[in-house]
Amino acid sequence: PPLSPPPRFSPPFFPLLFFPSSFFLSMNNVVWAITKKHNAFLLNDRHTGKQFSKASGNVLNLHLPSFCPLVTGHVVDLKESSKKDGTIVSTVRSKKAYKSNKIAGTYHSATHHGGIRTIVKKAGGLAKAHRSYRYTKAVTRRAAKLTQISESRKVKKSGHWRKTE
Repeated sequence: PPLSPPPRFSPPFFPLLFFPSSFFLSMNNVVWAITKKHNAFLLNDRHTGKQFSKASGNVLNLHLPSFCPLVTGHVVDLKESSKKDGTIVSTVRSKKAYKSNKIAGTYHSATHHGGIRTIVKKAGGLAKAHRSYRYTKAVTRRAAKLTQISESRKVKKSGHWRKTE
């Protein structure tokens, strides 16, 4: 029997077979188009008309798709702990967590103690999964600021302890 010609793919499926990441990028664009003007975290500045976001995981509080935790799967959130003894570094548990309806339940939190360098290294390492230099820089700056504030609130003892012989 004669050989049949290879199957022809229609144009919409061609990028999915050879460039599967483009499908996920387009899904993120759809999610952003839906949540762009209608999400609970949106804040409008009455003077300038700028839009900000108060969502957990949005480090710069900017209303952009690269910082929105509803769209991106790689999010790092930084907060001061309730006991004010460290910094809470939260990350999204899995790559598919942003598809979940429960945003708050997808975060994995851990309180880190230590100096500024330790926490900045930890937060910066987690932010590198985002693969954006601007995001990593924003996370490290925020981690440094939070750690600096928590260090300044600690009780400092005056005087020196000297060993007596």
